[in-house]
Amino acid sequence: MITLIALLPGCAGEVEIPGGYHALAFDGNSCVEVAMDSASASEEMTIELTLRASADASDIDPQPFVTWPGVVAMVELDDGRVAAGPEDDPGSGVYSTQSFLDGGIHHLAATWDGEGRMQLFTDGERVGFGSYADLEGNNTLSIGCWARESAGFEGLIDDVRISSTARYEESFKPDFEPYTVDLDTTALWDFNEGAGEVAADSAGQYDGTLIGTEWVPFGASTDTDE
Repeated sequence: MITLIALLPGCAGEVEIPGGYHALAFDGNSCVEVAMDSASASEEMTIELTLRASADASDIDPQPFVTWPGVVAMVELDDGRVAAGPEDDPGSGVYSTQSFLDGGIHHLAATWDGEGRMQLFTDGERVGFGSYADLEGNNTLSIGCWARESAGFEGLIDDVRISSTARYEESFKPDFEPYTVDLDTTALWDFNEGAGEVAADSAGQYDGTLIGTEWVPFGASTDTDE
């Protein structure tokens, strides 16, 4: 096992990442694009991921994690809020005042309950909820970039999962173990290929295309220029 010293609220400070566990490094100009039809944005849904921002990311705003026009933008905004909300105005959605730009490993999840309510979880802590209009997805989901704002993430992203259910109702402790595909998995990009230009969807429907990203061992470094 590779042991990472991480800055995780509510944890002892050490997160164990299995050996051979890969991630994608983003340099602010890179992206993963997924052709994903709008029908995949179900009324009940969870979008979640693991990330680790680079040491220099705090100087670059905003920091997009997942953006999907018509559905959601999951980003850290210019003012330091980690937010999930309408892609054209995520600050009007649900947000946390906790910044993720601290070099630590973090988990972010947004859920929709099918009755117009959205919840946000940062490192497993339920930080708030709000109302949400019907989800009408665009056909392109982006990981690590935000076309509307010409913005890109700097750091590592791993294990992006979309589910057709609201997986979390209350606060929980992320275990940072690789996800497995179950009956509620719409798409899962675990980024464990380690080579090539395709990020395979373990659920088998929505492979992503890498644009300028780099395969790295998850625990190797948060610096994208190494």
